[in-house]
Amino acid sequence: MPLRLTHISDQTPMGAELVAGGATFRCWAPRARAVHVAGSFGGGAEWEATPANLMTRDGRGYWSGFVPGVRDGDEYKFFVVGGATRGYKRDPYARELTREPVYPLSRCIVRDPNAYRWHDKRYRAPAFHDLVVYQLHVGTFHGPTREKRVSKFLDVLERLDYLIALGVTTLSLLPVVEYAPASGAGYEGADLYSPEPAFIVPPEELGAYLPRVNSLLARCNQPPVLGADLAPAIHQLKLLEGTGPRTPNPEPVARFGGRTRSPLEAAGDDAAGGSEGRLGGRRDRQA
Repeated sequence: MPLRLTHISDQTPMGAELVAGGATFRCWAPRARAVHVAGSFGGGAEWEATPANLMTRDGRGYWSGFVPGVRDGDEYKFFVVGGATRGYKRDPYARELTREPVYPLSRCIVRDPNAYRWHDKRYRAPAFHDLVVYQLHVGTFHGPTREKRVSKFLDVLERLDYLIALGVTTLSLLPVVEYAPASGAGYEGADLYSPEPAFIVPPEELGAYLPRVNSLLARCNQPPVLGADLAPAIHQLKLLEGTGPRTPNPEPVARFGGRTRSPLEAAGDDAAGGSEGRLGGRRDRQA
């Protein structure tokens, strides 16, 4: 028996969306013969394609289903049966990818876009004539042992005082989304809604960043955060968005922020294109 269609409608967001009692899953695979959602949900694990995790196809090629018990941080992938091939696919609307297994075998992570506690309620954007824009690439901008290590989102915070003294009022980040090569500018467009894993500070290193993070929050009369608050990748990006100068263009940051819809669309493709690829997508996603 396939997955229930509880909470499913034409307005159901693409990807994984936490709702009361679990999560909805939706993807676009018009040429697929079957699409399953496999993963570790609510403490259990089912990574095989079974009748119980089969999604339902509508007349426009969208596959949907509701999985009970799903929680923030659960991992999943789609298993797609095509005309000639079958295999696991990453969700192109996933909000985060795992660091292990490493890309391109990464799993997708269910994330609650409303879980982050924003610290920028009093922020007011500068007038247009006061904008002084500084563009940077997170991976190369600043950080320790740069010859061996890609810079992180939280490394940018170490240079905020310098940028403010320079007169900068707005940061414009070059693409921060996942990119396939070991190094790159981020324009590949493989996983448009997932922050680049190499830019994320792993949990075991977060303690070294907390003094700087909480010092900046204290300046704004905001409560401190713990390492667990910044463990999700999107929370580290949101902290940078909510602490530093802002970009005048909501792309590329706002699609992770739970506030606006991204103007980007993942181009639809053949769902049966390989065993460990990315499933095609079409509609904008509320991040």
